Amino acid sequence: MRGIQTLASSLVLVGAIAGLSLLESQIEVFSFGDTGIDARFFPRIVLGLLVLAVLIRLFVHRRTPDMPLGYVSSWLRVGLAVVAVTLGLILMTSIGFLAGAALSGFVTALAFGERRLIFSVGLPLAVAALVVLGAREGLNIPLP
Repeated sequence: MRGIQTLASSLVLVGAIAGLSLLESQIEVFSFGDTGIDARFFPRIVLGLLVLAVLIRLFVHRRTPDMPLGYVSSWLRVGLAVVAVTLGLILMTSIGFLAGAALSGFVTALAFGERRLIFSVGLPLAVAALVVLGAREGLNIPLP
């Protein structure tokens, strides 16, 4: 029976393949007939490398014993983090990227037991602010 590493790798693999398949329809590109690098180029490379890395990991460790799946309480924390990220993405259009990302990071940190204020509130807020600043100022990408 396979364990947590195989399950996690398989979920990442499915997500990366889904990302690759949805990439064409989710990223709008304004082209003037150029066939060179567009907005899908780097996500396509990153997702392709992620698929390759996970496939290599699954192949190399196919006979290595896995850790067991663990207790239900651990999976409830993972479920809470997944719900927090999903809600953050859904609410992002109404509350904005900064608030949605920071809220998701805050709830995820609390779900996994982080109680220090600097890491549970400060770090998610700082990372979200850096992403907003980098996207808007550095890459000229408007975020909600």
